[in-house]
Amino acid sequence: MSPQDLADNAIWALRDASLVPNEGGVAREMQMMLVIWRIIQAETGNAEHPGKIGDYVGNTDFDVNIVCDDEGIGNRAITHFDVRARGKFHT
Repeated sequence: MSPQDLADNAIWALRDASLVPNEGGVAREMQMMLVIWRIIQAETGNAEHPGKIGDYVGNTDFDVNIVCDDEGIGNRAITHFDVRARGKFHT
């Protein structure tokens, strides 16, 4: 299983409201780290700001809506990330 597949599985678990058991908080924290990793590895999809979302985290705040497509068991896909960004240093 690739890191992206593992992160996608974590996203689907959240979508299905199946958080991992919170044994001392470590497992749930790992699940959230996978989700964040998947987001920052995604392409921006913006020609004015090319590259990965993670290229801009140092100076940008993001709101991310993860759009999933469920075509049945085994055919789940993360279709895209709807990203709204705003610079941290603009007043």
